[in-house]
Amino acid sequence: MIGILRFCGFCIASIFVLLLISNLQSNVNTYTIPIVSNIENFVDSNVRLAKFDRFIMPTYGACSGIGNQMFRVASLYGIGKYFRRTPALDGTKKCQRDYMKEIKTTFPNFFDLVSLEIPHPNDTAKSEFGLDCCTYQDPKTMHDTNATWLVLRGNYFQTYKFFHEYKNEIVKLFEFSDGVKANATKYADELFKDDKSHKTCIHVRRGDFIKHENLETRPDFLLPAMTLVTNHLRANRSVSDISLVFIGIEGPYLASLNFTRSNYNKIYRASLKSRGEDMYFGVKYCDSILLSASASTFGWWIAYLASPTVPVFYNGQVGKDRNKYPKDHRDFDQFPPEWQKLELINGTVSFNDQWYYERFGMPRKPLAPLFY
Repeated sequence: MIGILRFCGFCIASIFVLLLISNLQSNVNTYTIPIVSNIENFVDSNVRLAKFDRFIMPTYGACSGIGNQMFRVASLYGIGKYFRRTPALDGTKKCQRDYMKEIKTTFPNFFDLVSLEIPHPNDTAKSEFGLDCCTYQDPKTMHDTNATWLVLRGNYFQTYKFFHEYKNEIVKLFEFSDGVKANATKYADELFKDDKSHKTCIHVRRGDFIKHENLETRPDFLLPAMTLVTNHLRANRSVSDISLVFIGIEGPYLASLNFTRSNYNKIYRASLKSRGEDMYFGVKYCDSILLSASASTFGWWIAYLASPTVPVFYNGQVGKDRNKYPKDHRDFDQFPPEWQKLELINGTVSFNDQWYYERFGMPRKPLAPLFY
């Protein structure tokens, strides 16, 4: 009798949440990607996203911001392709249901592909896969089951190696909506007018990072990095006319920065109406990118979704205490090797092509074994 009551309780709770989900995700039982007439020239209109009838899901510690959401889904997409499973998210989490409203207006393909699910306990398998937020694990080390839902213990999955081989599909997954494109294009036209100079975009993240273990944007890195990057572009890319475009920066902080503004054609501070518009603006209009707070997944995705011809430069130090921070230790899992790492050493910023373990002689730690 107790077992029956528990089962009925599960059913009632499930029905309630499913009603909320169905209200949000109506008419998405079949999945086809529309061909958009004004699609970006680096988005392949022939790419189709894989969709299966079984699911792969994370275990939530927190819903987190849009950049973290993108990492979670992109990685589950890559892992799921190996097991013929479609990414799904936890339909019982109010924060996730709320996020899907923003996802719908920003990334329609993401919204259409990824469903909110309530795994039935009798048809669910669990795995310890992905416990380390920032470490790549080969999906082949994990066994699949016949269960409809495979729930991984990991939450963040913040390494591009889970999905990089499917980059064309990831670009399609995160293709921006027509509304986001139109708003950002209108904003850029009004901001830049007839300025045809090279746009070096500098992504800035301070705010919540100031009291977080993530290293925020600081002037001691930012200012010499700006000089190094723009001098490098002039010397190696035959770029003579450069404008700086700051993304994510507050006006007073920009005004406080002490640098020679006359060295640049113009200085812009981009500030659009939504996070999706901010991201698309960076993806579309940056000719080169400097990530001054490398722990920002938002900035990371701007760089990753930009045209492959856009050079990317980033702060090699990710956390405030890099000796204790996993994203620093696993930097080779975080940043594509073609991105150019910058290091601040004794007040000077310079290029550095060594990973953390190479530079500091730290051995790679083995991963814990998997089990169900």
